[in-house]
Amino acid sequence: MPKVWKSPAPLSLHPWKLSQLPSRPAPPWKLMEASATQPSETRRGWLSGTAQPVSASNTRTRRCACFTMGQGRLPQARISSTERCQGPSRPARRLYLGPWIRMIRCSPKGAAMKPIAGLLALVCLAGAAQATTWADAKLTDPLTGEKVPAKEIMSYGGYIYGWPSKFDLVFWPLTDESFICINEKTGYGAFNPDFEKLPEAELENLKKWLAANWNPKAPPRTHLEKLLWLEKVYAQRKMDENFWSRFFRLMAYVTRDDKEKSLAYVKKAMPLLEAKLAAGPKDAELLETLYLIGEYSRRLGDEARAREFFARVKTAKYTDRDGTEKTGHPYFTEIIADREKLLVSPKPGTK
Repeated sequence: MPKVWKSPAPLSLHPWKLSQLPSRPAPPWKLMEASATQPSETRRGWLSGTAQPVSASNTRTRRCACFTMGQGRLPQARISSTERCQGPSRPARRLYLGPWIRMIRCSPKGAAMKPIAGLLALVCLAGAAQATTWADAKLTDPLTGEKVPAKEIMSYGGYIYGWPSKFDLVFWPLTDESFICINEKTGYGAFNPDFEKLPEAELENLKKWLAANWNPKAPPRTHLEKLLWLEKVYAQRKMDENFWSRFFRLMAYVTRDDKEKSLAYVKKAMPLLEAKLAAGPKDAELLETLYLIGEYSRRLGDEARAREFFARVKTAKYTDRDGTEKTGHPYFTEIIADREKLLVSPKPGTK
Protein backbone atom coordinates (compact mmCIF):
# COMPACT_ATOMS: atom_id res chain seq x y z
CA MET A 1 0.00 0.00 0.00
CA PRO A 2 1.30 3.50 -0.78
CA LYS A 3 2.22 5.63 2.17
CA VAL A 4 -0.38 8.16 3.19
CA TRP A 5 1.03 11.56 4.03
CA LYS A 6 -1.04 12.89 6.90
CA SER A 7 -1.11 16.61 7.49
CA PRO A 8 -0.98 18.26 10.87
CA ALA A 9 -4.27 19.68 12.07
CA PRO A 10 -5.30 22.36 12.05
CA LEU A 11 -3.89 23.34 8.66
CA SER A 12 -4.11 27.09 8.38
CA LEU A 13 -1.46 27.55 5.69
CA HIS A 14 -1.42 26.71 2.02
CA PRO A 15 -1.14 23.08 0.87
CA TRP A 16 2.08 23.94 -0.90
CA LYS A 17 3.79 25.59 2.06
CA LEU A 18 7.22 23.98 1.85
CA SER A 19 7.99 24.13 5.55
CA GLN A 20 5.21 21.59 6.15
CA LEU A 21 6.41 19.18 3.49
CA PRO A 22 8.89 16.30 3.35
CA SER A 23 12.13 16.26 1.39
CA ARG A 24 11.06 13.70 -1.20
CA PRO A 25 11.40 13.82 -4.99
CA ALA A 26 8.07 12.02 -5.46
CA PRO A 27 5.70 13.30 -4.30
CA PRO A 28 7.64 16.56 -3.93
CA TRP A 29 5.36 17.99 -1.26
CA LYS A 30 3.08 16.46 1.31
CA LEU A 31 -0.57 16.50 0.35
CA MET A 32 -2.90 18.50 2.50
CA GLU A 33 -5.91 16.49 3.57
CA ALA A 34 -8.69 18.72 2.36
CA SER A 35 -10.86 17.64 5.27
CA ALA A 36 -8.48 18.90 7.94
CA THR A 37 -10.03 21.31 10.38
CA GLN A 38 -8.96 24.75 9.24
CA PRO A 39 -9.20 28.11 10.99
CA SER A 40 -11.92 30.21 9.42
CA GLU A 41 -9.93 33.37 10.00
CA THR A 42 -6.53 34.27 8.57
CA ARG A 43 -4.94 37.67 8.33
CA ARG A 44 -4.39 39.45 5.05
CA GLY A 45 -5.88 36.90 2.72
CA TRP A 46 -5.47 33.37 1.58
CA LEU A 47 -2.48 34.22 -0.58
CA SER A 48 -0.44 35.73 2.21
CA GLY A 49 0.31 32.61 4.24
CA THR A 50 0.35 34.55 7.51
CA ALA A 51 -2.25 32.66 9.45
CA GLN A 52 -3.03 33.49 13.05
CA PRO A 53 -4.38 31.11 15.71
CA VAL A 54 -8.09 31.15 16.34
CA SER A 55 -10.23 29.54 19.00
CA ALA A 56 -11.54 26.01 18.52
CA SER A 57 -15.06 27.37 18.31
CA ASN A 58 -14.10 29.43 15.28
CA THR A 59 -13.26 26.53 13.00
CA ARG A 60 -15.05 24.62 10.33
CA THR A 61 -14.48 21.23 8.78
CA ARG A 62 -14.46 20.71 5.05
CA ARG A 63 -16.20 17.56 3.91
CA CYS A 64 -14.36 15.94 1.05
CA ALA A 65 -11.86 13.28 0.04
CA CYS A 66 -8.22 13.61 -0.79
CA PHE A 67 -5.92 11.58 -3.00
CA THR A 68 -2.83 9.97 -1.55
CA MET A 69 0.19 9.15 -3.64
CA GLY A 70 3.05 6.81 -2.88
CA GLN A 71 6.35 6.88 -4.71
CA GLY A 72 5.93 5.20 -8.08
CA ARG A 73 2.24 4.51 -7.46
CA LEU A 74 -0.98 5.91 -8.80
CA PRO A 75 -3.08 8.02 -6.45
CA GLN A 76 -5.56 6.11 -4.35
CA ALA A 77 -8.88 7.51 -3.26
CA ARG A 78 -9.73 7.46 0.42
CA ILE A 79 -12.36 8.92 2.68
CA SER A 80 -11.07 11.87 4.64
CA SER A 81 -10.90 11.93 8.43
CA THR A 82 -10.47 8.24 9.31
CA GLU A 83 -12.96 6.88 6.78
CA ARG A 84 -15.76 9.17 7.86
CA CYS A 85 -17.52 11.90 5.98
CA GLN A 86 -17.84 15.08 7.99
CA GLY A 87 -20.23 17.90 7.35
CA PRO A 88 -23.73 19.21 7.88
CA SER A 89 -26.38 16.75 9.02
CA ARG A 90 -27.82 16.12 5.60
CA PRO A 91 -27.38 13.29 3.07
CA ALA A 92 -24.48 13.86 0.71
CA ARG A 93 -23.05 12.05 -2.29
CA ARG A 94 -19.52 12.56 -3.52
CA LEU A 95 -17.62 10.98 -6.40
CA TYR A 96 -13.97 10.15 -5.77
CA LEU A 97 -11.65 9.30 -8.65
CA GLY A 98 -8.70 6.98 -8.17
CA PRO A 99 -7.28 3.80 -9.74
CA TRP A 100 -10.82 2.55 -9.23
CA ILE A 101 -13.81 4.82 -9.37
CA ARG A 102 -16.34 4.55 -6.62
CA MET A 103 -18.98 6.67 -5.04
CA ILE A 104 -19.29 7.04 -1.29
CA ARG A 105 -22.59 7.98 0.27
CA CYS A 106 -22.68 9.66 3.63
CA SER A 107 -25.56 9.13 5.99
CA PRO A 108 -27.16 12.15 7.70
CA LYS A 109 -25.02 11.42 10.76
CA GLY A 110 -21.83 11.36 8.70
CA ALA A 111 -21.04 7.64 8.87
CA ALA A 112 -19.47 6.25 5.71
CA MET A 113 -21.70 3.73 3.91
CA LYS A 114 -20.68 0.93 1.57
CA PRO A 115 -19.22 1.89 -1.82
CA ILE A 116 -21.64 1.69 -4.73
CA ALA A 117 -20.46 -0.88 -7.24
CA GLY A 118 -20.94 -0.84 -10.99
CA LEU A 119 -18.75 2.11 -11.94
CA LEU A 120 -15.75 0.18 -13.22
CA ALA A 121 -16.72 1.07 -16.77
CA LEU A 122 -15.61 4.62 -16.05
CA VAL A 123 -12.04 3.64 -15.23
CA CYS A 124 -10.86 4.31 -18.76
CA LEU A 125 -12.30 7.81 -18.60
CA ALA A 126 -10.50 8.51 -15.37
CA GLY A 127 -7.11 7.80 -16.93
CA ALA A 128 -4.41 8.06 -14.31
CA ALA A 129 -6.71 9.98 -11.98
CA GLN A 130 -5.16 13.29 -12.96
CA ALA A 131 -8.40 14.97 -11.99
CA THR A 132 -9.46 17.63 -9.55
CA THR A 133 -13.09 17.76 -8.52
CA TRP A 134 -15.37 20.49 -7.23
CA ALA A 135 -18.87 20.67 -5.78
CA ASP A 136 -21.43 23.46 -5.68
CA ALA A 137 -21.42 25.61 -2.58
CA LYS A 138 -22.66 28.95 -1.24
CA LEU A 139 -20.68 31.77 0.34
CA THR A 140 -22.07 34.75 2.24
CA ASP A 141 -21.36 38.19 0.84
CA PRO A 142 -20.13 40.24 3.84
CA LEU A 143 -21.43 43.44 2.21
CA THR A 144 -25.04 42.31 1.77
CA GLY A 145 -25.46 39.08 3.75
CA GLU A 146 -26.83 37.24 0.72
CA LYS A 147 -25.71 33.79 -0.40
CA VAL A 148 -23.57 33.71 -3.54
CA PRO A 149 -22.96 30.60 -5.73
CA ALA A 150 -19.44 29.25 -5.33
CA LYS A 151 -17.43 26.03 -5.53
CA GLU A 152 -15.75 23.90 -2.87
CA ILE A 153 -12.85 21.51 -3.36
CA MET A 154 -13.72 17.82 -3.30
CA SER A 155 -10.50 16.06 -4.30
CA TYR A 156 -7.06 16.44 -5.83
CA GLY A 157 -3.73 14.66 -5.92
CA GLY A 158 -0.02 15.32 -5.65
CA TYR A 159 0.18 15.64 -9.43
CA ILE A 160 -0.89 19.30 -9.06
CA TYR A 161 2.67 20.06 -7.93
CA GLY A 162 4.01 18.85 -11.27
CA TRP A 163 1.83 21.08 -13.45
CA PRO A 164 3.49 23.97 -15.38
CA SER A 165 2.43 26.59 -12.82
CA LYS A 166 5.16 25.16 -10.57
CA PHE A 167 7.71 27.36 -12.34
CA ASP A 168 5.99 30.41 -10.79
CA LEU A 169 5.43 28.53 -7.50
CA VAL A 170 1.67 28.95 -7.79
CA PHE A 171 -0.50 25.86 -7.68
CA TRP A 172 -4.00 24.56 -8.03
CA PRO A 173 -6.56 25.53 -6.72
CA LEU A 174 -5.19 29.07 -6.99
CA THR A 175 -4.83 28.60 -10.75
CA ASP A 176 -8.43 27.42 -11.20
CA GLU A 177 -11.33 29.69 -12.14
CA SER A 178 -13.54 27.83 -9.66
CA PHE A 179 -11.41 29.28 -6.86
CA ILE A 180 -12.92 32.72 -7.51
CA CYS A 181 -16.25 33.92 -6.14
CA ILE A 182 -17.91 37.11 -7.42
CA ASN A 183 -21.31 38.51 -6.49
CA GLU A 184 -22.62 39.69 -9.85
CA LYS A 185 -25.08 42.05 -8.15
CA THR A 186 -22.56 44.05 -6.14
CA GLY A 187 -19.24 43.24 -7.83
CA TYR A 188 -17.64 42.09 -4.59
CA GLY A 189 -15.21 39.29 -5.32
CA ALA A 190 -12.35 37.37 -3.75
CA PHE A 191 -10.65 34.00 -3.74
CA ASN A 192 -13.03 31.55 -2.09
CA PRO A 193 -11.29 31.33 1.34
CA ASP A 194 -11.11 35.15 1.51
CA PHE A 195 -14.66 35.87 0.38
CA GLU A 196 -16.39 35.92 3.77
CA LYS A 197 -13.42 37.46 5.63
CA LEU A 198 -13.74 41.17 4.96
CA PRO A 199 -12.59 43.29 7.93
CA GLU A 200 -15.10 45.81 9.25
CA ALA A 201 -12.62 48.63 8.65
CA GLU A 202 -12.66 47.94 4.90
CA LEU A 203 -16.43 47.57 4.40
CA GLU A 204 -17.53 51.16 3.79
CA ASN A 205 -14.66 52.11 1.51
CA LEU A 206 -15.16 48.98 -0.60
CA LYS A 207 -18.93 49.56 -0.83
CA LYS A 208 -18.37 53.06 -2.22
CA TRP A 209 -15.75 51.89 -4.69
CA LEU A 210 -17.91 49.03 -5.98
CA ALA A 211 -20.92 51.33 -6.38
CA ALA A 212 -18.83 53.64 -8.56
CA ASN A 213 -16.96 51.01 -10.60
CA TRP A 214 -19.11 47.87 -10.95
CA ASN A 215 -21.25 47.35 -14.05
CA PRO A 216 -23.71 44.49 -13.35
CA LYS A 217 -24.64 44.41 -17.05
CA ALA A 218 -21.08 43.49 -18.05
CA PRO A 219 -19.58 41.19 -15.39
CA PRO A 220 -16.25 39.46 -16.06
CA ARG A 221 -16.75 36.12 -17.80
CA THR A 222 -13.37 34.57 -18.53
CA HIS A 223 -10.83 33.44 -15.95
CA LEU A 224 -8.47 36.27 -16.87
CA GLU A 225 -11.25 38.87 -16.72
CA LYS A 226 -12.20 37.67 -13.24
CA LEU A 227 -8.59 37.86 -12.05
CA LEU A 228 -8.20 41.37 -13.45
CA TRP A 229 -11.34 42.40 -11.56
CA LEU A 230 -10.05 40.78 -8.36
CA GLU A 231 -6.81 42.72 -8.76
CA LYS A 232 -8.83 45.95 -8.67
CA VAL A 233 -11.00 44.82 -5.73
CA TYR A 234 -8.04 43.66 -3.64
CA ALA A 235 -6.28 46.97 -4.41
CA GLN A 236 -8.99 48.68 -2.34
CA ARG A 237 -8.07 46.54 0.64
CA LYS A 238 -5.01 46.46 2.89
CA MET A 239 -3.28 43.38 1.50
CA ASP A 240 0.32 42.66 2.46
CA GLU A 241 3.39 42.10 0.28
CA ASN A 242 3.16 38.31 0.52
CA PHE A 243 -0.31 38.50 -0.97
CA TRP A 244 0.75 40.67 -3.88
CA SER A 245 3.88 38.66 -4.56
CA ARG A 246 1.83 35.51 -5.03
CA PHE A 247 -0.93 37.33 -6.92
CA PHE A 248 1.52 38.84 -9.42
CA ARG A 249 3.14 35.43 -9.91
CA LEU A 250 -0.29 33.95 -10.55
CA MET A 251 -0.95 36.62 -13.16
CA ALA A 252 2.47 36.04 -14.73
CA TYR A 253 1.45 32.40 -15.16
CA VAL A 254 -2.12 32.99 -16.37
CA THR A 255 -0.94 35.53 -18.99
CA ARG A 256 2.03 33.39 -20.08
CA ASP A 257 0.81 33.24 -23.71
CA ASP A 258 1.18 37.02 -23.92
CA LYS A 259 4.87 37.60 -23.20
CA GLU A 260 4.55 41.36 -22.73
CA LYS A 261 1.73 41.07 -20.18
CA SER A 262 3.38 38.19 -18.36
CA LEU A 263 6.69 40.03 -18.02
CA ALA A 264 4.85 43.10 -16.74
CA TYR A 265 3.66 41.01 -13.79
CA VAL A 266 7.13 39.48 -13.36
CA LYS A 267 8.48 43.03 -13.02
CA LYS A 268 5.84 43.79 -10.38
CA ALA A 269 6.74 40.67 -8.40
CA MET A 270 10.52 41.13 -8.54
CA PRO A 271 10.91 44.04 -6.07
CA LEU A 272 8.65 42.25 -3.59
CA LEU A 273 10.83 39.14 -3.85
CA GLU A 274 14.01 41.19 -3.44
CA ALA A 275 12.56 42.89 -0.36
CA LYS A 276 11.70 39.51 1.09
CA LEU A 277 15.23 38.25 0.48
CA ALA A 278 16.65 41.34 2.19
CA ALA A 279 14.52 40.52 5.25
CA GLY A 280 16.48 37.28 5.74
CA PRO A 281 14.02 34.42 5.11
CA LYS A 282 14.92 30.94 6.37
CA ASP A 283 14.43 27.36 5.21
CA ALA A 284 11.50 26.99 2.80
CA GLU A 285 10.95 30.71 2.31
CA LEU A 286 14.63 31.18 1.45
CA LEU A 287 14.50 28.42 -1.18
CA GLU A 288 11.31 29.85 -2.68
CA THR A 289 12.67 33.39 -2.83
CA LEU A 290 16.07 32.49 -4.29
CA TYR A 291 14.50 30.29 -6.95
CA LEU A 292 11.92 32.89 -8.00
CA ILE A 293 14.49 35.69 -8.28
CA GLY A 294 16.63 33.39 -10.42
CA GLU A 295 13.75 32.30 -12.65
CA TYR A 296 12.35 35.80 -13.09
CA SER A 297 15.84 37.14 -13.83
CA ARG A 298 16.06 34.53 -16.59
CA ARG A 299 12.74 35.65 -18.07
CA LEU A 300 13.87 39.28 -17.96
CA GLY A 301 17.04 38.39 -19.88
CA ASP A 302 19.61 38.57 -17.07
CA GLU A 303 21.07 35.08 -17.42
CA ALA A 304 24.15 35.78 -15.31
CA ARG A 305 21.94 36.70 -12.36
CA ALA A 306 19.71 33.69 -13.04
CA ARG A 307 22.70 31.34 -12.82
CA GLU A 308 23.87 33.04 -9.64
CA PHE A 309 20.55 32.56 -7.85
CA PHE A 310 20.01 29.03 -9.15
CA ALA A 311 23.43 28.15 -7.71
CA ARG A 312 22.45 29.73 -4.39
CA VAL A 313 19.32 27.57 -4.24
CA LYS A 314 21.41 24.43 -4.66
CA THR A 315 23.70 25.36 -1.77
CA ALA A 316 21.13 27.00 0.52
CA LYS A 317 20.61 25.19 3.81
CA TYR A 318 17.19 24.10 4.99
CA THR A 319 15.95 22.00 7.88
CA ASP A 320 14.15 18.80 6.96
CA ARG A 321 11.08 17.51 8.79
CA ASP A 322 13.24 15.31 11.00
CA GLY A 323 15.33 18.33 12.04
CA THR A 324 18.30 17.48 9.83
CA GLU A 325 20.05 20.38 8.12
CA LYS A 326 20.44 19.71 4.40
CA THR A 327 21.20 21.38 1.07
CA GLY A 328 19.83 20.74 -2.40
CA HIS A 329 16.09 20.25 -1.89
CA PRO A 330 15.11 17.67 -4.55
CA TYR A 331 12.02 19.54 -5.73
CA PHE A 332 13.96 22.72 -6.45
CA THR A 333 16.88 20.80 -7.89
CA GLU A 334 14.51 19.25 -10.42
CA ILE A 335 12.78 22.43 -11.55
CA ILE A 336 16.06 24.36 -11.72
CA ALA A 337 17.52 21.67 -13.98
CA ASP A 338 14.56 22.25 -16.28
CA ARG A 339 14.98 26.05 -16.22
CA GLU A 340 18.74 25.88 -16.83
CA LYS A 341 18.06 24.17 -20.16
CA LEU A 342 16.41 27.40 -21.31
CA LEU A 343 19.49 29.53 -20.64
CA VAL A 344 21.02 30.65 -23.93
CA SER A 345 24.45 31.83 -22.84
CA PRO A 346 26.99 29.17 -21.79
CA LYS A 347 28.19 28.84 -18.24
CA PRO A 348 31.20 31.02 -17.39
CA GLY A 349 34.43 29.18 -18.17
CA THR A 350 32.86 26.96 -20.86
CA LYS A 351 32.99 27.28 -24.62
